[in-house]
Amino acid sequence: MFDLAHSEELHNMINIVYELGGIVSAVCHGPAPLVYTKTKDGRGLLEGLEVTGYPNDKEPKEVVDLLPFSLEDELSKIAEYSKAEDQDQYAVWANDRILTGRDPQSSELFGRELAKALTRREQEREEKYFD
Repeated sequence: MFDLAHSEELHNMINIVYELGGIVSAVCHGPAPLVYTKTKDGRGLLEGLEVTGYPNDKEPKEVVDLLPFSLEDELSKIAEYSKAEDQDQYAVWANDRILTGRDPQSSELFGRELAKALTRREQEREEKYFD
């Protein structure tokens, strides 16, 4: 959130992965750079999509004034922010190439979701290659 959120180099790398059909994924405060990543046509990468990230109500009070911005607030401005408070772990696919996870407790679910998608992609490549 402090140095990578506004990094043009990182935004360019994210766009390359996305434009080549790769999966862009981030958990906890990791979606911060995705907030400011624009596609080559100038649209926000997350614009109008359902996403999650670290919620305001979980930020320690001592830390709030040190943060450059509220991740929940910034995500909510451009996307459909969801935190699924009733779930212990929460990860959401914005589309078939963007996965976000809510918090560190969601890391296991997030990892499983990402692994399933990567395995499925590999199986599809193998089927296409061997057909």
